[in-house]
Parts: sequence; structure tokens; C-alpha cells
Amino acid sequence: MRPFLAIDCSSIAYSVFYADGLASLSDSKGVAVGVVYGFLQSIRVLGRTLGTNRMAFCFDHPTSFRKDVFPAYKGKRHKQDDPEVKEAKRIMRQQVDALRTTVLPLLGFKNIYQQEGLEADDLLAQLAIQQPADLLLLVTRDKDLLQCLNSHVWFYDHQLSKCTTPQDVMKKYGVWPDKWAMVKAIGGCSTDEVPGIKGVGEVKAAQHIRGELRYTAKTARSIREGAATIKRNIPLVTLPHARTRPLEVLEDKFSRKGYKKVVADYGMASLMDRDWKEWKALFRGELPHSPALKARVLKRHWGLTDGK
Repeated sequence: MRPFLAIDCSSIAYSVFYADGLASLSDSKGVAVGVVYGFLQSIRVLGRTLGTNRMAFCFDHPTSFRKDVFPAYKGKRHKQDDPEVKEAKRIMRQQVDALRTTVLPLLGFKNIYQQEGLEADDLLAQLAIQQPADLLLLVTRDKDLLQCLNSHVWFYDHQLSKCTTPQDVMKKYGVWPDKWAMVKAIGGCSTDEVPGIKGVGEVKAAQHIRGELRYTAKTARSIREGAATIKRNIPLVTLPHARTRPLEVLEDKFSRKGYKKVVADYGMASLMDRDWKEWKALFRGELPHSPALKARVLKRHWGLTDGK
């Protein structure tokens, strides 16, 4: 059993962007290629670590339905960057666009998604609904996606190389994944700049959902009085967005010729010289199964449930 990876491409790209030295890499003509290089290396490592070549790539769209209804949504993000950082991020976004439109298609990947007004999170969540495999791994660092987990959909933190299952969510937060969106609606989401009930974070929100707060307690009263805030937040934090369309999942058709062109166009001879053996194994589906992942899957089939 090989997992299907639903990849948050912005999450991977920003990890590469902040990695020492990678973002500044350029080809012989001085054109920035570091994000493309680091992204492809990340994909190769993911394939090797998780023993799969089954991948879907989900990209943010520059417009936002959520921002249309709540202008403060992610409103301060990037505004405090100095001019040098802003320019570096602009160049990064150009490379991310190239990955989506040119690089990944040349390699033969077919499941490359972007939808108007939506974020990569929405597309990962849509794949979680469609469940194109016995085990779908949501490759991201965004905890909003914990709401999508079930016995066949797990969270995979690509920086920590760590899986999170529904049982892990319950153990850490005291709620099952299907309650996580309400936790965020009550407690807010600082990364997306969605304010929740003042003084109520994830812990207190989870306690409220479990019915552990006394009715007369200050926090419980604040939550009741904040009903309008919670109502506003629910569509902002729920995944996928209501306007997300179904995704067609296709078979990849990997191309050595396309791989050579990417290597040539982006001045990445080392990819061919040093890593071609692993890429060839990935293209052919000859990667060994992940022992750690296999152990967790076996444990799941020994009777664990997702609480639903």
C-alpha cells in the first residue's frame, strides 16, 4: 500500500525560501532557480521517505473568496516586509508559478491544481473528501487541515517528517478532527488573522466543545456573547471552501525527456548527475515502502478508529 500525497505547494516553497542559501541560488545567467531546485529536492525526499510517487500538487490562487467577505483576512501578511524581502518573495512566487505551469508538467505529473479564489488548503481538503487512495497524506504544516483527518486521511508535517492521525488530534487537543473547525472559529486563527473570542484559545475552545466549562464561568459567557464572531468565522476556517469544485485525479505519465529539459533549462546538472537514480526509481514506482508508515498503517488496522 502506497500513500497518495496531497501537497501544499506554498508550504513547501516557503520552507525552501527560508532555508539557508537555497533561495539565493541562480543559474549561469543569474536567473533565480533556488526555489525550483529546493522544491524538486523536497519532492524527491518525500517520495523516498514515504515510498510513493503518487502525488497531487495544490497551489494558492492570488485572489481570495474569504478576503472578499472579510477584508482583514491575512490582511497584514507581507505588509511589514522590507523592500528587499518583498522583492525576494516576488521572485519566489515567479518560481512557484513556473513549477505549476512548466516544471511539474514537464516531469509528467498530471494532478496539478489551482482554483480561482481558493487556497491550497481548500484543494487538499477536497482531495480528503474524494479520498483517491486507501491512505491520503496531507503534506503541509497548516494545522487548519487537522479538521479533514479520518481513518484514511492523515496529516504529514514535511519539516518534522511526522504523521498526525485522528487519534493524535484527540490525544493532544481533546477533540476529534470533525470538531477542529469549531475550535478555530471560537479561538481564532492567528496565522490567517481571523480573530476569535478575546481571551479564548484552542485549549479553552476545546474545553467548551467538550462541555467542561461552567455555564457561569467568564470564558463560557464570553463564548456565548461572541456568537456573531463565531458565525462569521465558521466559513473562514472551514475546509474546503463552499465554492471548491471536485478535482479530477489522473494517472501520471513521467518523462525522462521532460526531466532532462528541466535540468537543462534551470541549470541543474547536479540533479541529473547525483540524483537521477532516485528520480528514476520514483518515476518507475520502484521506491521501497516506508517502514515507519507501514507500522502506523498496521496499527490502524488493529482496531483503532477515528472517533466517528
